[in-house]
Amino acid sequence: MKITLGFMLVLVVSWFAAFSWAGYQSAQNLKLKNEAAQQAGCTAYLVTGTLAESAGSGSCDHALVALVNTARASHRCDQALLLDGVSLDCSFAVQGLFAQKGDLQTQLQTTVADQAAAIARAEARATATAQRKTKDANALASAPRQPDGLIVCDTDCLRQRFEP
Repeated sequence: MKITLGFMLVLVVSWFAAFSWAGYQSAQNLKLKNEAAQQAGCTAYLVTGTLAESAGSGSCDHALVALVNTARASHRCDQALLLDGVSLDCSFAVQGLFAQKGDLQTQLQTTVADQAAAIARAEARATATAQRKTKDANALASAPRQPDGLIVCDTDCLRQRFEP
């Protein structure tokens, strides 16, 4: 009888240990399934930007979420700049530089217009000078000369020389 009672005691303890181990494994499996669901929700959020219903709000590391959100905002800012605009997703520094770009483009257009006007004035002045020199040369060529070759410029000659 002693052997049977000892055997029964070992058998009961073994079953208790086996069931306890099975319960522990079941709890671990449930915990791992929950963690996997949270990671899947976090991954879905990081990929799509929308939080899955199965994942809680604390399923993602806040630093990781901040980095991904910053990268998304940067991408939206880059796209807006490529379209020659600026997005509110851009930092204040980028928005300021974009505003300066507009001011500089306006200044450049004004400078180009001023330069074109200055060139037109210079060309007009050069044309007027060339015409005046040609007129003076024609007046001197048609002026009466003395036998020694000196020009004798009478009133008509002077009038022709200085008329507009």
